[in-house]
Amino acid sequence: MRSTLKSISLKLAFTLVMMATSVQSFAQSPLTIYFYNPEININRNSILKHKFDQFLATFGNYQFQPVSDQATFEHLVRTENQALFMMSSWLFHSFRKELTLEAQLVGMKNGSIYYKKLLVLNKATPITDWANITIASAGTKKYSLAVLKGMQSSHKLSNIHADQLLIVPKDVDALLAVGFGMAQGALSTEDSFDQLKTLYQNQYDQLTVVGRSQVFPRLTVVASNKPSKHQEKLITLINQMSETPSGKIPLSILGLDNWKHIDNADTFYQSGLQISQGLREGRKP
Repeated sequence: MRSTLKSISLKLAFTLVMMATSVQSFAQSPLTIYFYNPEININRNSILKHKFDQFLATFGNYQFQPVSDQATFEHLVRTENQALFMMSSWLFHSFRKELTLEAQLVGMKNGSIYYKKLLVLNKATPITDWANITIASAGTKKYSLAVLKGMQSSHKLSNIHADQLLIVPKDVDALLAVGFGMAQGALSTEDSFDQLKTLYQNQYDQLTVVGRSQVFPRLTVVASNKPSKHQEKLITLINQMSETPSGKIPLSILGLDNWKHIDNADTFYQSGLQISQGLREGRKP
């Protein structure tokens, strides 16, 4: 009898220890922000993570985790219920109805939550054969092609293929590539094109805009449509990034200067439909 009771006591003690360990492990698990944005070069992900984690470490057990490919990111969106996600608004739009998630914040730049992409060429280099030019872009090839094919332009941009794209770290690099003869065209945001005028007036004067995209909302922070208190706290911290020096640095790397709460989700989701449909083609279920 004593032997049986001792055995039961040991098993009970072991179970309690394991439960305590599991609870402690769960309590120590950081709340993660998963990030994927095909509009920027993934080579910048390491510095972005470093600066984001520096900002988050001041406030609690949080971490920032960039993801390098869309398939992995979409899997995380569907399986990591306690996480936050930072993604292009058009990407979220493409599978929003499949998930119980809502956009909580949208990025801002110069007071606007919207942006356009431009196709820029060198004024001195007339294009006669669009099938043989090189276009510099900071985004992925899949994203860049989708933007080009959806642009309003007098040129036949739908014939451009992936081999014609030169992938560079930033929009400004794409614009400079045209000025230095490394590419005949560049895909850039309006913001970056305006920035070029300030930084490199001579290069800016050599360029002309030949295509414009539709208007898209900027980068979006997404969470459960019923976020937990822990998630709500992190959303608030992200929204206040512009108020601290350590928060302004990762914001700048993202090409933003602030965040804005999304008040009217239905109106917000009307933007980005065209490109989201284009990028959805060929996606694996």
